[in-house]
Amino acid sequence: MGLSRAFPAFSAAFCVIYLSSMYFHPNLTLFTYSPRLGQWFAGVPDLGRGAPGMYWYSWLVTGLIAGLAAGAVALALPENLRNKVWSGWTWVVPVVLTVILAYIERTWFGFK
Repeated sequence: MGLSRAFPAFSAAFCVIYLSSMYFHPNLTLFTYSPRLGQWFAGVPDLGRGAPGMYWYSWLVTGLIAGLAAGAVALALPENLRNKVWSGWTWVVPVVLTVILAYIERTWFGFK
């Protein structure tokens, strides 16, 4: 089996945590990058209106950490437990999260 059983767990966890950190910002923001200042800050600092911050890098790292943890757990699970998890979650989770993301960002598409 090898790493092939860790990839679905990584993907699902990455999607869930990335969307959660984006939606629940600033609670799950690890760090902020200010391109105007060229500096990195821990958490979400008050940069004022003249120096906006970018959180996307933090959301990616948060998702990466969660995905790696989920992949490690999937590798550590015994075979009999892994066989009990429905493989369809590999597709259901990203599709559902894409619909949720489209709803959250609906104002970008002209809906209110």
